[in-house]
Amino acid sequence: MWMLVAKMIPFRDYAYAAAAIAAVVWYNVHVHNLEVGYAKQKTDAIYAAVDAVQKAAKAKADEKEKQYQSAMQMVQESYNAQIADANTQHDADLERVRKLTAQIRSGSVSSGSTGTQAGADAGAISVAALGVGAELADALRHDDASLQLCWDERDAVGK
Repeated sequence: MWMLVAKMIPFRDYAYAAAAIAAVVWYNVHVHNLEVGYAKQKTDAIYAAVDAVQKAAKAKADEKEKQYQSAMQMVQESYNAQIADANTQHDADLERVRKLTAQIRSGSVSSGSTGTQAGADAGAISVAALGVGAELADALRHDDASLQLCWDERDAVGK
């Protein structure tokens, strides 16, 4: 039966059918390639835009980090200067209290307006107490400095 049908349809109809099928296949492949190319262009554009945004964000973050580091350095320098000034003032005050305490103990300072021994003893005791308080404050200041040094060393470990 197949041979009978094959003899009835001319060869050129087979050729036309094959050409039509080939044209449809070529068209589908061509359109597919166009779609793939278009999609590649779009994804490349998206990746380029993302890269540009990431570079801009990194540049902005780096600039902010520089500003932060600069501000922190200024604050640290100011803090160190204030601490140095306070330490100098504290040491001078402590030395004055020590000298005054030594003068009172040696009896070279006048006893005040009362002129009594009790007034001199009370003055000596109050200045001596002030000296002890100053010594305690000085010890506390040294402890604070040691604690700050420990914190600085701890912070330096993480860098």
